[in-house]
Amino acid sequence: MTFSLSGRDATLFHADPVSGAVTASASFRPRPTYGLLATATDGAGAGRALRVTRKVEVFMADEFSAPGFAPGAANPEKVEVAEDSPVGSVVAR
Repeated sequence: MTFSLSGRDATLFHADPVSGAVTASASFRPRPTYGLLATATDGAGAGRALRVTRKVEVFMADEFSAPGFAPGAANPEKVEVAEDSPVGSVVAR
């Protein structure tokens, strides 16, 4: 499995291609919200790889805080999603 980011604010964040951990990049600039597309791709050979992309919204409580999930998220440090989760599943609140 490999992980990547795209979308309007992807240059402000980095996804570790192996673990999927997302961190702020050196070009990060504080603002209220960020929009990303997170993609996971399995290791199947060319033409057979499965890929899933999901929209991710990152919200900041204030301009001096580290980025995190929306207020009220069950665990703002980490969200795990089961491999067989149905499309449209809520993964954090």
